Amino acid sequence: MRTLLASTTIGLLILLLCSGAWSAGPTILSEKTDQLEKGMKLETVTSILGEPTWVILGSDSGKYSLEQPPDQPNDTRVTFELLWKNGECSPVSVYFTQYYKAVGWESGQRCGKDAAKTLPEKYSCENPDRSRYCRQ
Repeated sequence: MRTLLASTTIGLLILLLCSGAWSAGPTILSEKTDQLEKGMKLETVTSILGEPTWVILGSDSGKYSLEQPPDQPNDTRVTFELLWKNGECSPVSVYFTQYYKAVGWESGQRCGKDAAKTLPEKYSCENPDRSRYCRQ
């Protein structure tokens, strides 16, 4: 009887894993974005989310570049985007103005093997030319 129960349990676990019914949900980091508000200063955002992993600047081009609506007022114009590695989910990203104030964010809710991404090393907050955007 125990063997049958163990086999049934293992079979159900395999079925759940294969069917995708047991998928990663939002991470703790993703849930912390509920605390963000537009106009928050960079130091407040990092006190909530922790130190970011990458930064994309307005001067960057190519695959990782900021898309800016042409008629965006200067006080809400996105100057840089900070991104946080978010486990098996898409990165959490927060958009900032030249005054280091948040104007929007993406909470990294998309999860799964295709959702998580790693940006090239040149975007790392560890790079001296980018670290000033990551820390205040």
